[in-house]
Amino acid sequence: MCSSDLVEVRYKQGIVKEIKKLLEYGYSWDDPGLGSLGYIQWRAFLEGESTVSEVLKHWKCDEHSYARWQLTYFRKDEDIVWLDISKSSLLRRARERVDKWYYGEIGRAHV
Repeated sequence: MCSSDLVEVRYKQGIVKEIKKLLEYGYSWDDPGLGSLGYIQWRAFLEGESTVSEVLKHWKCDEHSYARWQLTYFRKDEDIVWLDISKSSLLRRARERVDKWYYGEIGRAHV
């Protein structure tokens, strides 16, 4: 599932209702949680300055940018072992790596 799909799912699960409830409980847009990805994008809508479709478009773009940033950041870490989720051997290879680490065959940094 790509980030755009996840945004749609999160919207359908009721993020707008969740944010309204948080605001009713006394949280504000200045609180760290409401300033985070997936929440802050709704501020303009809830203040009557944007439409749902504009918010969803903006949120999808922000999610995509964040995912790209994460990949760029984590690819620099040579200790990360990347597993291809499209391969049928994924679970076997992941278990092998964890077992080798657990039984001391490889150091923690090489899991």
